[in-house]
Order: sequence, then C-alpha cells, then structure tokens
Amino acid sequence: MLDLSNISNITRTDLWREFAKIASDPDVKLLIAALTGAIASATAVTKAIVWTRKAVLGMTATKAAREMLERTQVVSFSKNEIRDAISGYVWPDASSIDPSDEADLRNVPVQGQLLAGC
Repeated sequence: MLDLSNISNITRTDLWREFAKIASDPDVKLLIAALTGAIASATAVTKAIVWTRKAVLGMTATKAAREMLERTQVVSFSKNEIRDAISGYVWPDASSIDPSDEADLRNVPVQGQLLAGC
C-alpha cells in the first residue's frame, strides 16, 4: 500500500520552495508593487469623485433652497430635503405602453356633432 502522507509532505515542501523562489524574483516584486500602486490610485480617484459629487450636490441644494427662500419668503424645503429630491429623482419613462394596462379613455368615439347646440 502507498503511504500518502509522505507524498503530501513532499508536495507541501516543494510548493513552498517554488512559492519562495517566485516571490523572491525581482520582476514579480516589481509587478506586485505596480499592481498595488494601481489599485491604490484607482481607490483614491474613486473616493475623490464620490466626494466631489457629494460636494456639488450639497452646493446645488443650498443654492436651490436659497433661491426658493428669496422668491417665496417661506422656508418650504430644507437643504437636506432638496438634496434628497435631487439625488433620488427618477426620470420618467416616456414609453407608449400603459403600465396600468387599462383602457385608454382619450380615444372615445363621438356619436354626434360636438358643437350642435351652439
């Protein structure tokens, strides 16, 4: 019968040696450093874009709240409510399909003259 424990120990030892050999290669170290730098740069750019978007959204909401106050002299909406309305706005779907799937009451046939009584 074959003893599998010796084979697994040899495999583990050889794999560790191969891994150590690959990890000590200067080209691999340079590649890992480049990938780490690229990931860090992408993360920083993403965070900067998100921060800038939030700042612009806040300034837009403040400006809209100030304009509404100047026009109406009534505090209708707060800056936070306006910001939430701007960021959560859902653009309307201008399709020709009625989502309620009901009859269209605008296309009713007329049975007589419309202006006969005038």
